[in-house]
Amino acid sequence: GMQVHGDLRASGARLAAELDPSGARGVALNLDRAHIGGQLLLDAGFSAAGQVRLQRAQIGGDLDATGAGFDAIGDAGWGDAAAVLLDRARIGGKLILQQLQRPLEGTSLIDARVGSLVDDAQAWGTHHSLDGFAYQRFGDSAPTDAMTRLGWLATQRARPGAADFRPDPWRRVIRVLRRMGLDRSASDVAIGRERHLRRVGLIGAGVAPALRWLPRTGHALWGALTGYGQRPLRLLLISAVLWLACAGAYWSAAEHGLLVAATPQPAVKAHTRLRPFAHSLDVMLPLLDLHEQRRWVPALRDGAYATPAGAVQLLTWAEALWGWLAAIALLAIATGATDRDRRV
Repeated sequence: GMQVHGDLRASGARLAAELDPSGARGVALNLDRAHIGGQLLLDAGFSAAGQVRLQRAQIGGDLDATGAGFDAIGDAGWGDAAAVLLDRARIGGKLILQQLQRPLEGTSLIDARVGSLVDDAQAWGTHHSLDGFAYQRFGDSAPTDAMTRLGWLATQRARPGAADFRPDPWRRVIRVLRRMGLDRSASDVAIGRERHLRRVGLIGAGVAPALRWLPRTGHALWGALTGYGQRPLRLLLISAVLWLACAGAYWSAAEHGLLVAATPQPAVKAHTRLRPFAHSLDVMLPLLDLHEQRRWVPALRDGAYATPAGAVQLLTWAEALWGWLAAIALLAIATGATDRDRRV
């Protein structure tokens, strides 16, 4: 609870806590509830063997831990303990965690607020609590690629008896990346989140065990076809390939008499040859009438679907069904109905 109007400098300090009777190392630096008007400098070789506590601390400037060594002996982060505690801390400037002497093991940042996070890929070890950790941006020298950020999110401490997933840290990363204009990285993190949900068994968790394969299969198909809504162009590309393939099938069917004019009346004599690409487009696109399906129909007799003409009819239905499903999926993506973050 101490008050410091300017900076608090511990650059190059070497701190060590004693072991308690149980063999656990105690607190090396306790700045809980401290009010520091300027910067807190734990840089230039700062080393702490034991906990560093900054719970509910308020720092007006930066917390600079460049080159610091936390949990220097390697025992403070064992079990449920954490080497660095920043729960509900408020840092007006940057939280700088770069070039650390060893990766952080056991850090608690629950409900902490910082202006920006400046870290590197080597800063984070394991067992971190990131629930409610808020930051406005990643610093200029901090990594913003999806692989690094997914690796960071994967270091979170698992809660005993609970699924290994906390939505807030994932949403925060995605939101910050989008705010910084890094939409590709944000989309890759969102895709990584969906894969993580599948991996920890949360997809279909609310469904009866015998039926869980249904939502899981749908989730897998949604990922394969649209990248979980993050890659809509993939669905358009698949639709384009299907359109061309079906056009070729309809052309071949017309050549072999399996697709014939619906009526020999003069109304169709001006257009006696099948336009396969227009016909396929007419079949696929819902609510669009190019008049091709009216003019050309499968040469089906007595509902005999186990024939070549029956196969053409089944292909027509399948392409039309795909068109409706693709249109609904694209509409859902465009309106944000499938975006977990827009619904928050």
